Amino acid sequence: MTAEVRTSLQLERLRETVRYVTAHVPFYRTKFADRGLDVDSLETLTDLQKLPFTWKRDLREHYPFGLFAVPPQAAARIHASSGTSGKPTVVGYTEEDLADWSTAVARGLIAIGADKTDLLHNAYGYGLFTGGLGLHAGAEQLGMAVVPVSGGNTDRQITLIEDFQPRGICGTPSYMLHLSERMEEKGLNPKTSSLQYGIFGAEPWSEELRQTLENKWGIRAFDIYGLSEIMGPGVAMECQEQDGLHLMDDMMIIRGVNVFPSEIERVLLQQPGVTPHYQIHRIQRAGLEALELHIELEVGTAAEDIKRVICHAMKTECLISVDLVCHPPYGLPRSEGKAVRIIDRRTVSEKKFV
Repeated sequence: MTAEVRTSLQLERLRETVRYVTAHVPFYRTKFADRGLDVDSLETLTDLQKLPFTWKRDLREHYPFGLFAVPPQAAARIHASSGTSGKPTVVGYTEEDLADWSTAVARGLIAIGADKTDLLHNAYGYGLFTGGLGLHAGAEQLGMAVVPVSGGNTDRQITLIEDFQPRGICGTPSYMLHLSERMEEKGLNPKTSSLQYGIFGAEPWSEELRQTLENKWGIRAFDIYGLSEIMGPGVAMECQEQDGLHLMDDMMIIRGVNVFPSEIERVLLQQPGVTPHYQIHRIQRAGLEALELHIELEVGTAAEDIKRVICHAMKTECLISVDLVCHPPYGLPRSEGKAVRIIDRRTVSEKKFV
């Protein structure tokens, strides 16, 4: 499309979306009325900024189906978040939604060089989590065969990779790291597998971890982004250039400094003598928030030597001070799903949410 045609189509679809939710969702009808907004208020795409935000709390306060634009019985599928911080956020999909979702994932797969003749090993979790089913449906729409392994049972996954010879794999980057380590423990070399590319997401990861995975597996590692409130995996994805997707929803504010865990990972994995496994602990000390960075040392690395180097790197590159806690090899837990990178040890009264 030309830019002019694309802009016209986007405006048309924006207006149709506003028209539809105004008619079918009382929450948005009230929100728009409070701002004096209607479809006629949207004359150009820049008018998007007139629309109100939808917050995570809005989804929780209207649990389970209060924000649905169709009756619940008209939904073809329902997903939900884990609900670790209260009621889960519930997302419904019509048949058309599922078709749109599959198309988005299929287009992303084509962008990384996947082919309909490929076999895809899917190690994302299936169930209420959108990852497994989202990648599964998109790959099938493209024409690929899918092995719906889901997460966990690592030894079985290794057996299936060896026996089925998939060309592609998808899962969390932390689990792929664990999978490679387990293969090495069994005397196997991940680089000799049939895999040629991996699609990794559902948690932040850095360029350094990308290089680690590519080196261990002999593959090209691609980032995929999604959130269930919009659709699921496939909202954004890299192409073969591997030069897109710089989206981060996990910023912390530590003593007035904006801190991204993925930046901490980037700096950490540049240091020799440490493994790619780490945890960030948020703690309170003397009324101020502080960070403990738990790292895992490689065999033969002296803790005192590495502490000075890493603390200096965090101070100069991330502008933060950290208390470094060193663990021996395999001293930090491995993940068979999403890695638990951030552990909040503050009490409720100590937490201040921005």
